[in-house]
Amino acid sequence: MGEMETGASNGTNHERLNGWKEIASFLGRGVRTAQRWEKELGLPVRRIHTGGGEVVFAMRGELDTWLAKSETQSSLTADRDEHDVRNGNKEVLNSGNAGAISEQGNGWKSVAWRAAAIMLLAGATIAAGWVWVWPRINSAHAASRQPEDWRVENNALKVFNAQGEQLWEFRFKEAVDAPTYGAGSRTPSPPVKIVDLDGDGAPEVLALARSARLGGNTFYCFEASGAVRFSRNSENVSGAVRFGSEKFAPPFHPTRFLVTADSGQRKSVWLVSVHNLNFPAVVQKLTPQGRVAGEYWSNGHIHLVKDAVLGGRRVLLAGGMNNEHKTASLAVLDYENPSGSAPAVKDEYQCKGCPAGTPLAFLLFPQMEISREFDARPFVREIRIGDEDSFVITVLHAGHTFESDKVEVLADALYELDAEFHLRAANSGDGYRDAHNRLEMMGRLKHRFGARDEAELFSVLSWNGREFVKTTGRGTSVAVAQR
Repeated sequence: MGEMETGASNGTNHERLNGWKEIASFLGRGVRTAQRWEKELGLPVRRIHTGGGEVVFAMRGELDTWLAKSETQSSLTADRDEHDVRNGNKEVLNSGNAGAISEQGNGWKSVAWRAAAIMLLAGATIAAGWVWVWPRINSAHAASRQPEDWRVENNALKVFNAQGEQLWEFRFKEAVDAPTYGAGSRTPSPPVKIVDLDGDGAPEVLALARSARLGGNTFYCFEASGAVRFSRNSENVSGAVRFGSEKFAPPFHPTRFLVTADSGQRKSVWLVSVHNLNFPAVVQKLTPQGRVAGEYWSNGHIHLVKDAVLGGRRVLLAGGMNNEHKTASLAVLDYENPSGSAPAVKDEYQCKGCPAGTPLAFLLFPQMEISREFDARPFVREIRIGDEDSFVITVLHAGHTFESDKVEVLADALYELDAEFHLRAANSGDGYRDAHNRLEMMGRLKHRFGARDEAELFSVLSWNGREFVKTTGRGTSVAVAQR
């Protein structure tokens, strides 16, 4: 009696099934099946022995737990009601008691509800699994469609995923200069880059189609799918500009490009183009959608561009050759607003139709003795950033192949500048001294390389906002243009 009283005192009699009929009805089976399940399968049935006999009961929660066990469920599913029929369970089949039939019906309903609940639970589990798995399947599929590598062959750009499977190809309209796309190419910047411009996880493919025909270059920005997002060719890079009294109309040919990271995950594209006459040249800052966000014009040629942080300020360094002075030049541009044009003394080298403004600093490097000997125009061919306090400019004064031994000698010089663009040091390169010695042995130069040549390295000019100023000696500060 103690258990029955405890159940009553806890108000849990609604959880309790009294007698075999209620238990069997709850299970949706006959009494004999319920009794057999207790004996053979461990159905949780309780008993209380009293003076008048035995009371049988079971708790609904315990039966639910027992039914939910997968091993038991499989046994019950196989069992069905055939056993009741074979064994003549008249409580279910032949009873005229409407209440017994009703209880049996209610039991089937209960099982149906539990089966439905189990199916819903299984469905929810499967759905939860797909919620976890599907994004990963999607991610894997997306990754398989992501450009990872490229190759140019048979006048077509072919793009591949990380597994080496070809995603798409684009056939160039112009015949491209195939050697510039090979592993041994000596081009100053890669002609194809795969980079995510938008920060949306889908990389774009940037390609410069270097035409074998003069003036046929085209710059492309492709979506990851291979669709052309935008392009720039010799006719649509820019409109006409005027230097002095002369008007320069297209064609302007794209020659190289640079990709830089902006704030966040977005990037900018810097496209360098030059007029058909190799003068003038323009650097355009393009948004990921191809809009021109800034434009700087050079009164010469631009050979390379490089971004840097110097003295805590973000800048773009544009190195090239200045036509007015026939020597190497360096323009220091404001990264956020790279507008304007190169300063000039003579009217014919002053841009009349360019955006307003001048560089943060503009430097001219000396035309050395070897440059004059070969009648060569020096240009900036390399920029190396040391840290935020300094960077090194390499100027090629002349490149010459000596007929005596077919050796190509690059006569170069190195200039170290600080974050305020003051000259720290200047040194001739090994190639410069080699060329000087060869010319001396040939009788073309009448003196040994020495202090006179070293001193000439420091003849650097800078624009002070009004004119070009010559430095007076080793270590002398270079004037910075006033904005």
